[in-house]
Amino acid sequence: MSLVTLITLSDEELFKLGHEGNQDAITVLYNRFLTMRKGLARLINPNAYTTLDDYHILDALNDAFSRAYLQFRPEKSKFRTFFESIYQNSLYDQMRLVKKENAFNPYSFDMSFSGDDDDKTCLHDIVPSGEVSDDPHLFMNYLETLESLDSLPPSLPPESVEVARMVLIEGYTRDECAAKLKLSHSRVAYLLRKFHLWARKVLGPHK
Repeated sequence: MSLVTLITLSDEELFKLGHEGNQDAITVLYNRFLTMRKGLARLINPNAYTTLDDYHILDALNDAFSRAYLQFRPEKSKFRTFFESIYQNSLYDQMRLVKKENAFNPYSFDMSFSGDDDDKTCLHDIVPSGEVSDDPHLFMNYLETLESLDSLPPSLPPESVEVARMVLIEGYTRDECAAKLKLSHSRVAYLLRKFHLWARKVLGPHK
């Protein structure tokens, strides 16, 4: 079935074809809601629409679509109605995540995180306080330290650590990174964006 034909089908028809193994039908269905993500957010959760940036809205969309696609039962409701109920909850989850992120206190460069009083290691031993530059090694050392302490900000996916290391430190292109980690190019770009947002927010005050 051609993409032109698929685009004319209803959500429920695309859902049925997707469950029969038609990957193009799933893509068309996903893209339909992807393009509506902001409009739907504004309609069903105005506070989320005005509070969240597009990255968080996209996170909510992806979470809601995955769950809706797995849980939807055609005999019980329309796909859009079912999706919107889940999307609303996902938007609330993203708002709570942003609230936690804004309250997140990164470790001070001078705060001890291991050893006893006679043998303390501080973050400034890894990233010298006042000497933060554009060297990605400094960013990565600090990020990996937070990861080892299980203290990554709530909105920074753990995958960002590996992607940032591969692209910024090891010299992989985004396409090479995507292929090696079996991620889409857009996912790699998204994870790098998350890393850059984090780096500016957390390390910026120490410049």
